[in-house]
Amino acid sequence: WEDLFASMRWVLETNDLGGEKLLDVGCADGGMYEIMRAKYGRLSYTGLDVSGVEIRHARKAYPEARFAIGDFLGNRFKAGAFDTVCAFQVLNHQPRYRRFLAEMFRVARKRVIFSARVQYAFPTVVDLDASFLYYHGSGKRNYFIPFNFYELFNYLHVERFAARRISVYGYYTPEKTSAFVCMPRSKLVAAAFCVEKYPPGERVERRGGRAEFAERSWCEHDIRLPDLSARDL
Repeated sequence: WEDLFASMRWVLETNDLGGEKLLDVGCADGGMYEIMRAKYGRLSYTGLDVSGVEIRHARKAYPEARFAIGDFLGNRFKAGAFDTVCAFQVLNHQPRYRRFLAEMFRVARKRVIFSARVQYAFPTVVDLDASFLYYHGSGKRNYFIPFNFYELFNYLHVERFAARRISVYGYYTPEKTSAFVCMPRSKLVAAAFCVEKYPPGERVERRGGRAEFAERSWCEHDIRLPDLSARDL
């Protein structure tokens, strides 16, 4: 628990996932299952990762949980198969991040939780030659995507995601990073997002174009990020 980013601890503390059916995308060796089991008690946990080595470790360490090897973008889960879908320290390495998020929302019935490095001043960068890190396992370069917060935030509002409430907590990263980024590292924010969904089938009216609709009351916001106010949204 103490080794998690404070933003990740915040999102887990402000949501009670006890008794839920949960999918952890990019679960590695299953460490998050141990944390969540200690935090929430009873939990129906499924971990998914592309690494067979990591999944074999996870199955050996936590035989009571379910683990699977596979690429999430090629998953065969049914829509709404899980109450909550999580992805910690994963989205920043996904060049097809919009499709990745869309799949998280499709598979989740109640909420989607993920972490991301964001910044306010530069466009989202998906360029393996300009923003990257060396993967600790193979030594190969992997994408490191510093998201423009506004671009990511706006995407979460598209109607098919059925977002009822978007909560974000983050802070400027105090620790060093092994990533090479095409912007000042001091401008990167370690953030965690929780998007709660409307129940399936509930009708939501989304209107715009006139001042009286400016508040977007169909989606609540709880944004706690440095140097950002409600006026910026």
